Amino acid sequence: MSKGGRSFAAPPSRLLALEVLVKSSIRGSFVEPLMHDVQRRYGLADAERRFLEELVMGVVRRRLTLIHIITNFLDVKWNKVEDYAQAALLVGAYQLLFMRKVPEYAAIDATLDALKRKRRHAVNFVNAVLRSVARAVAVRCVSEAELGDDFDPRRCVLLPDGVTLLKQPRMPDPTQDFVKFASVCYSVPEEFVRTLEEQFGRRRAEEVLLVSVTPPPVCVRTNRLKIHRNALRKSFLESAIDVKTGRHPAALYIKFHGDLSTLQQHKKGWFYVQDESAMWVVDALGLTAGIRVLDACAAPGGKATAIAEWTRNQALVVAMDDDIRRHRKTLENVKRLGADVLVVCGDARRAADTFSCQFDRVLLDAPCSNTGVLRRRAEARYRATKENIDKLVHLQRQLLEGVAPLVAPGGILLYATCSILKQENDENVEWFLGKHNEFYLRRRRFALPQLRGPDGFFYAQLVRKRK
Repeated sequence: MSKGGRSFAAPPSRLLALEVLVKSSIRGSFVEPLMHDVQRRYGLADAERRFLEELVMGVVRRRLTLIHIITNFLDVKWNKVEDYAQAALLVGAYQLLFMRKVPEYAAIDATLDALKRKRRHAVNFVNAVLRSVARAVAVRCVSEAELGDDFDPRRCVLLPDGVTLLKQPRMPDPTQDFVKFASVCYSVPEEFVRTLEEQFGRRRAEEVLLVSVTPPPVCVRTNRLKIHRNALRKSFLESAIDVKTGRHPAALYIKFHGDLSTLQQHKKGWFYVQDESAMWVVDALGLTAGIRVLDACAAPGGKATAIAEWTRNQALVVAMDDDIRRHRKTLENVKRLGADVLVVCGDARRAADTFSCQFDRVLLDAPCSNTGVLRRRAEARYRATKENIDKLVHLQRQLLEGVAPLVAPGGILLYATCSILKQENDENVEWFLGKHNEFYLRRRRFALPQLRGPDGFFYAQLVRKRK
């Protein structure tokens, strides 16, 4: 790759991982956009791209687990360790505990080489801790069945497809304190574990948490404006991409580890990356040609373009969002997919000030805790606290109030979230109906995230009574 006429090589993936993690921590920003920016900037090959993504997203997804193990071998408090040393410890320990194909020597030595370029003085300290972590491991990345009688949850670091067995008990004892065990094992706040257990019971709570640490499947929505699903499926197979059909008539699950935007099928606008759960939400709008539809929190346009596809561009579809930074992405998706969508910038809390007409369908896919999609929104797990949920509920109710006047008599206000928490779902619906007797509930649907299936989601069809 060249820049200004000079050729240059991309820095090693581990160094890039350290930089991304530290920048995210310093700026308080999401790690995924920073990672994607690095991947694009250096034009990383698919193997390097996958390795960087595994390191960065793996560390984010299992941060509390890693810190718990690492601090067994620290003589200082974790928050006293400087930023790049923290990042190197996390990246090194993640490889030692979770990446079966990375040899122990490479996990340690290559991580230390990356650290030398940032904080040379911290290398000896990090080296000592990582070697202690390595010595603590009895067996890396094996199935629970292989362990037999050796299976002891206090000695096991849970992986998506097995465990890493430790020589000594280092994890909390689930029989003594399930909440603490689950918090460390699945890397979520204890407060969130209690909430899940209260709402769903221990068994289902642990199933949700297991899904949250499992890499998600890649699901795409067929753009039916341009191609049939069977034709898209055939095209993927001809490109040597494994593919299977989903339950939704537009859904395909593919196995592809590179940059999806480089695929010809993507460039031609034949598909949009979207989970099946989002497709079911759009179906719940009860769409027909000739109606007016408002997607009130639309960016980056996934559901708005699906609405246009569903109606064959024979409806007035308006996509509104107040995030000007994501406005451009919505426009790009609309253009690429050939969707007839009017994109406007506006705040749904004051939607009545923006529009002088009413709509037959209003979709309010509200900002939420993302607790149904934690495997895709890795950092959301650490924001699932009562304080943050209360703030989101307040915002969601403001949004419901803002869009309610825009629903025409006989029309549907579809309230949807990718949360699995009752505070953001059923309780908001009950609150809204208690204030608005001009609406009634026709149907609601709720699903927990599935290990090999769709994400968790909720929607409620709120119908405005005819006068």
